[in-house]
Amino acid sequence: MTNLEKQLQVKTKKVEELNIEVSTLARDYSSQSQNLAEAERNVNVQKEQNRLLSLRAQSFEYKAKKYDEMATQVGDIIINAQQGASEILGRASEEAKEIRSNAVVVTKQATQELSALKTDIVAIRLSMSELVTNFNKRLDTIDGAIDSVVAHEKPKELPIKEQAPTEFFRNAAKAE
Repeated sequence: MTNLEKQLQVKTKKVEELNIEVSTLARDYSSQSQNLAEAERNVNVQKEQNRLLSLRAQSFEYKAKKYDEMATQVGDIIINAQQGASEILGRASEEAKEIRSNAVVVTKQATQELSALKTDIVAIRLSMSELVTNFNKRLDTIDGAIDSVVAHEKPKELPIKEQAPTEFFRNAAKAE
């Protein structure tokens, strides 16, 4: 082999080694490119998460401010409600005392009226008892008159349609 051939072989070997090195570098470059792309995606994801956290923080700040405002308003409302409740309780207590005193007066009046009603009912019972007694005496008198008329006279037999009940009672009353 000649010197040129040897040099060619050496150079070919070097070219092959360089090709292998280039392939290795290309793979490393591809791997590094992928790593870089992955890192960029991670950075973008982190940026988006950072942006969302920033928005949430702003939202929380706004809500905290609103909460503080609302807490102040609620505190004022509670204080006003307590004051109003105290006033209402005072008025209610006064009205309750007045209602109690009125109830005592009304109860006394009702008791007096019930007592008067009871007295009236007793008087009505006595009057009704006397009326019933007098009515029974009158009925006894009428029965006696009817019995004496029936015993002395035989009634004329009239057909039932012709006999007038009012005449019968008039005759009985005359007989008394």
